[in-house]
Amino acid sequence: MKVQRMLAAVMITAVLLTGCTSLSLNDPDILAPPKAGGDRAQVQDMIEKDAKGAYTLIYPASGEYKSGIIRHDVNGDDVDEAIALYCAADGTPRLLTAMKQDDDYVLYGSTQLYSANVHKLSFADVNSDGTEDVIISFDFASSLPTIRAYILNGGVSDVPVAEGFTDYAVGDFDDNASADVLLTLPSADSKTAKASLLTCGDDGFGEKSSCEIDADVRSYIDLRFGQIGDGLYGAIADGKLENGDYTTQLLYYDLAAHMLVNPLFLNSSYSQSVRSSPVCCTDIDGDDIVEVPMCSLMEQTKDEDTDTVCSLVRWCDYDPELMALSFTQSAVLCDKLGFMLQFDPGTISALTARYTADNAVTLYDLSYKGSEPVIGKELLTVKRYDKNNFDSSLTAEAKLADTSTYTYTYILSEGSPFSHEDITDSFLLLGAAE
Repeated sequence: MKVQRMLAAVMITAVLLTGCTSLSLNDPDILAPPKAGGDRAQVQDMIEKDAKGAYTLIYPASGEYKSGIIRHDVNGDDVDEAIALYCAADGTPRLLTAMKQDDDYVLYGSTQLYSANVHKLSFADVNSDGTEDVIISFDFASSLPTIRAYILNGGVSDVPVAEGFTDYAVGDFDDNASADVLLTLPSADSKTAKASLLTCGDDGFGEKSSCEIDADVRSYIDLRFGQIGDGLYGAIADGKLENGDYTTQLLYYDLAAHMLVNPLFLNSSYSQSVRSSPVCCTDIDGDDIVEVPMCSLMEQTKDEDTDTVCSLVRWCDYDPELMALSFTQSAVLCDKLGFMLQFDPGTISALTARYTADNAVTLYDLSYKGSEPVIGKELLTVKRYDKNNFDSSLTAEAKLADTSTYTYTYILSEGSPFSHEDITDSFLLLGAAE
């Protein structure tokens, strides 16, 4: 047994010395993975041949695709192609693609990867040839993060995109049926921080347009491409400021002016979007257009501890004609417990909310004496339980929702104006609205 343990330790050490830092020692794909059946076995055989022996799969650290072998329909024929990321026997990181022909996978192409430190992988057609290419970012924790495009066109071509940025988003900004790459670049050498829009041409990627962005943003908690207005697409950039507050910038390519713009940053809407709550832009009403949150503390008395006061979030649409935000609806924001309660403006104006325990929020009736708020009777309490410890037989509370981690319940106070349907219809988990 002692000899077996020593051999296992030597094998693990050999894996760690290959430079493939994206591996998990708990994954069954360590070293030469056990042979699977069917399609996966065919892909594994191709990897092993390309790797010239034993190999280790590489797993992207973030993003939608976190597997070492990814199936995705890149050419729109309703058949998934296979894309594999791995380190070969000599430690070289590689990418391999395989296409399905009849019932078998056949090798399409392979190439060396820029680095084994894969941050994120996505698919986008950058040259409008009808086939999605593989966009990969590398070395994201280093001082020189890098993006490469692996073009799928009769094989795999490695095309440099950018390096030395803070974050990026991929999408068709200029409405020409090919995807572009938007970079956020820090301020340096007396230059302002900027966003740079890169497009792919015959000579590779080059800048099409740029605009100024907020230099005080230290990191982006969410930067993605999406619909920011009716038929208007761009980047939604929810950033974290140096003082810990959060803010939103909307970046899009103005087709009429032929330039990248950051309209909220130029008007009062930007300062209004600054918030202490880490809530991000969300499609709150299901129309496929994101809304921007504007947050403030709910009404409170002078002697209250503000740490116990919940926030009011006013969700706003972007109005391209005014280049500003316009109000759509309100909600009680309970970000510490990961949910909000959406009510109409009249209902919202007659209540306030408090964190009444580590895992409880209570809504109260609100009135005024002159200009001073008066907090009245309890209306509703929402509680959050650790899902593994929740026993419905031990409580008379009504269940609201389950997540992978928590169970949410509620108690309506006697005389509350809310019905059970009001509560269930208004309850929304943060991050689950889209």
